[in-house]
Amino acid sequence: MTNTVTTFNHPAVWRAREGLLNDSSRLETGYTVLDDLLGGGLPSKGLVRVRSLFGIGELSVFHQVLADNPNEKLISIINCPGNIHAAWLHQYHIDAEHVRLIRPEQPKDILWSAEQCLKSEACHIVVLWINSLTPRQARRLQVAASQHNTLCLMLESQHVARCALPLTLDMRISSTPAGLHIQIDKHVGAQADVSADIGFSNTPSNKTINQILHQRSDYIASATG
Repeated sequence: MTNTVTTFNHPAVWRAREGLLNDSSRLETGYTVLDDLLGGGLPSKGLVRVRSLFGIGELSVFHQVLADNPNEKLISIINCPGNIHAAWLHQYHIDAEHVRLIRPEQPKDILWSAEQCLKSEACHIVVLWINSLTPRQARRLQVAASQHNTLCLMLESQHVARCALPLTLDMRISSTPAGLHIQIDKHVGAQADVSADIGFSNTPSNKTINQILHQRSDYIASATG
């Protein structure tokens, strides 16, 4: 019995109640409908998974969370599939001096880098792109994020088979004609299986290309008429 109690209290054992947070521990996204859905915003600590297509604005959704950094801690961005441009940081008032881009050479180093960043307590938020995370790997990140009071935002391709993981929050983002649709699949201590739509002007579309082609067609028609 003693061994059982010792195991239960071991710091490496994650318990669902560790994801319970009050409103004061929430990080506002800046989208009222999304913040209301989340009970005030994103959790300030723990592992959050975001499944989406890459490049639809999935990171920009959390621009206010990245920018609101009162303690001026680091923002660690690990294994980003694209580039983080200074203009994007400036647009969303994210201090570039606090941003650290980490590009591990080996896949195994992605998790190691994330775990070290979380344990350092020097980070405001840790963002990583990774697919096919195992429950054991996710548990390590969840424990590190929860115990060291840091939010770990994990972005995963929606093309990867969804695996049940020990998460504080599990959400999906998809594009719509007017912006983005957000589905909450799991939310420890709060309502899940809810969704919301947010207006998002940066969502990629063919509108500009179509306008240019249309204008070019009109020009050709007038020139040859």
